[in-house]
Amino acid sequence: MISDPDLEIELRFVRAHAAGSLAGVFGPDSATWRVNREAALFLGAGRALLLQLAHPWVAAAVSEHSQVFADPLGRFHRTFKVMFTMVFGTLDQALGAARLLHRRHAAITGAMPRAAGDSGMKNTSSGTTQAIAVVVPTATPRQP
Repeated sequence: MISDPDLEIELRFVRAHAAGSLAGVFGPDSATWRVNREAALFLGAGRALLLQLAHPWVAAAVSEHSQVFADPLGRFHRTFKVMFTMVFGTLDQALGAARLLHRRHAAITGAMPRAAGDSGMKNTSSGTTQAIAVVVPTATPRQP
C-alpha cells in the first residue's frame, strides 16, 4: 500500500500536469472525458466486478470489508461517484476523491484466509482495468 506521504507526492505530480483548476485532472477535450461520459461505460462495471471477485484475495477482502452483497446498488453508486468525481470534478474535487479512496483502502486490514492462497500478483485493479478497456471502447459509439 502506498503511504500517505507518497500519495501526496503523486498527487502533486497530477496537480502539476492537470488540465486546470476548473477543468480537473483531464479536462473536457480529453479522451478520458469522451470515453467516461458514454453510458456504455456501465457495460464494463459487471465484468470488472466479476474479474475482481475471481481473484481469491480480492474476494476475501470484499467479503470481509465491503457491503457489496448487502447493498449492491449503494456500492455501485459510491464507486461511480468517486470515479466520476476523479474524472469530471474540479482539480480539488478529484484529488479529494483520490485521498478518500486511498483512506478507505488503507483502512482494510486483516489476515488472509489460508484458502485464498498466494496471489503472485501485486495489483489486481490494473489487470481488471486492462481487461475492461478491451471491451468498453468497442461498445462505445464512435465520435464524429
